[in-house]
Amino acid sequence: MIPAIIRKELLRPMPCANATERNKQIEMELAAIIGFTSAIAACGAFFIPKSYGMSIAMTGGVKPAFWGFRIFCSSCIGTSNPAKGCLQRALQQAAASV
Repeated sequence: MIPAIIRKELLRPMPCANATERNKQIEMELAAIIGFTSAIAACGAFFIPKSYGMSIAMTGGVKPAFWGFRIFCSSCIGTSNPAKGCLQRALQQAAASV
């Protein structure tokens, strides 16, 4: 999904570039974005089990960890909501191009 969205988004700022230049720039941007996204996912794969373990060690259950996840997810939704329209357009355009 990320490559489809980025390809669409990066065509706009480079209308005068030839196809070779655009593809080269798109591939460089994609490599950086996918690398950054993978790093964030790796952190999640570490912190989620760590949160469960800490919650069980401190309280004997996982309920506090779930509350922490709920608060975190709510804050993510709250901060990304202003960009919701732009994201939905990008997703619709990517789905239409497939």
